[in-house]
Amino acid sequence: MTRIFIGLDVPENVERALTRLEYGLADMSWVDPKTFHVTLRFIGDVTDHELDIVKFTLEQIRFNPFKLHLNGVGYFKKRKKCTAIWAGVEETEELMALTEGINAKFDTGINLKKFFSNFKPHITLALPENHTVKDVQSFVDHNHIFAMRDIPITEFHLYESRDTDAGPDYDILETYVAKPPEPVESDAEDV
Repeated sequence: MTRIFIGLDVPENVERALTRLEYGLADMSWVDPKTFHVTLRFIGDVTDHELDIVKFTLEQIRFNPFKLHLNGVGYFKKRKKCTAIWAGVEETEELMALTEGINAKFDTGINLKKFFSNFKPHITLALPENHTVKDVQSFVDHNHIFAMRDIPITEFHLYESRDTDAGPDYDILETYVAKPPEPVESDAEDV
């Protein structure tokens, strides 16, 4: 079995900028910068045959290149515990269209409106183990103005995820380059 997900990689200049945010909280488990990414779809464990089907399915996705924008930092929580600290990704029309196109291929019966009401694009910076929301609030307040604009996105990736003693590690299995959507055929006759 192979654990997989679909996402966007970030360029080195973005890695460096995000790495500069990884300070100021004692006993924090900061994410390795080489694993920074934006998850578009988590799939989970698949067999070799299922992996081939996923690869074939992703080859059908068509999208135009677009720009990614990062805005601020935040956190996910469960009760009073902080479960992740992240850099926010702006929900642009292009990013959401790509995400919806990918998710529609794998969840033909899903209510996409419900999916997107829970979808929060982000780049994980830290995975706290014993920090409360109160512990991380000053970090969030201090970094709320963080922003990076116009990060070029020309491809998305199929990743393999592995747990290691040092934390999660990811390898890119396949890359899917932007291909403009095919024009819609018109049934109307020329006048």
